[in-house]
Amino acid sequence: MPIIALLLVLLAPPAVWGYETAGQTKIAVVNWDLVEKQSDAWQSFIKKLNEEVVAFQAGIRQSEADIRAREEELLKQKNSIKKEDYQRIQSQIQKDTINLGKQVESKKRQLDEVYRIALQYIQENTQNIARELAQKYKIDLILNSQTSRQVMVLREKLEITGEILNLLNYKIKEIPWVDPNSIKIKDIEIKSAVPLTIPLNKIGQ
Repeated sequence: MPIIALLLVLLAPPAVWGYETAGQTKIAVVNWDLVEKQSDAWQSFIKKLNEEVVAFQAGIRQSEADIRAREEELLKQKNSIKKEDYQRIQSQIQKDTINLGKQVESKKRQLDEVYRIALQYIQENTQNIARELAQKYKIDLILNSQTSRQVMVLREKLEITGEILNLLNYKIKEIPWVDPNSIKIKDIEIKSAVPLTIPLNKIGQ
């Protein structure tokens, strides 16, 4: 198609809630990421997720402090207790350090799964609303404004992000919360022993 003809098509008057091309195809654009991540339900979910993370990190920091205190106490007693007792306590500290690392890795996987489930929920509802609008306004195609070419030409007349976001906020008040502890994660295999010099303060980050 000649460039002039293409420009005439792009600049033609848009249909309500869609751009009607020469082929009678009505196109709309939406910023999916903005709708999903700026919705009230998603913001509320992220706040709760952050609270879960902060609470877990506080527990990890306390466990780190306890392990350090036990290690320091053991070093003080090194010359006053039997060698086998020293080795037994040292071995237990190593095991507890490894278990702490496992707890952190397991919690990370659980929180990742909680995030994935919530994102899937908000995406499904967003898409359902988009389908409803498409049927209502006879839109044939909805493009992602973040990835589709020529969106800059169409955006001003075809942007339906705000409408979808408003409907999402109206219909979805909250995302069902999944308790991270209810998600079963297989134990993390640690093939080599973790030395006592491990920077435990890094585990909870």
